Amino acid sequence: MARAVRISRLPARGGDAAAEGPTGRAFRPNTNALTRAGRLFAVYVVALVVILGIFLGTLLSTPAGGNGPGAYLLLALCAVVLAGAGFVLTLVRTPRGIETRGQGFVVTEFLGARRVYPDGRVVGFAVENRYPGGVLSPGPTQVVAVSSPSGPTRRYLVEVGLLPDRPVPEPE
Repeated sequence: MARAVRISRLPARGGDAAAEGPTGRAFRPNTNALTRAGRLFAVYVVALVVILGIFLGTLLSTPAGGNGPGAYLLLALCAVVLAGAGFVLTLVRTPRGIETRGQGFVVTEFLGARRVYPDGRVVGFAVENRYPGGVLSPGPTQVVAVSSPSGPTRRYLVEVGLLPDRPVPEPE
């Protein structure tokens, strides 16, 4: 006779649900924006490969005297530079998630760096562009510019509602 076995499962976390820690901090993943950035980078890479194929076909169809190893090396170098630029423009500025800390927050960037914006220290905060949900992302996203006294203005692609539209005013 078979005996029933109980398997305990962790409760599922929704996209908008924040995981509360013991200190009252909440980490929210940036799922829609990461999906949008990843798909946009994939479209960019496919277009880059197609264009590279066209250039390579043109290079191979020229008379043998015009082809040299330098042309192929230059083409490969341009492809690497363009792929790196696309990676920086799409994925690097998209954080993995935001951890709220009272009135401040911590941005966990794509490559793992953490930027801390403590309470009342945010100087500028503006929504620069909004993108509706669609083929690139399941939900709406926005580009947000955040500046602080400790560094330059940083632009992040985040889900709508992940950060407030306006910062909490600085205490007087």
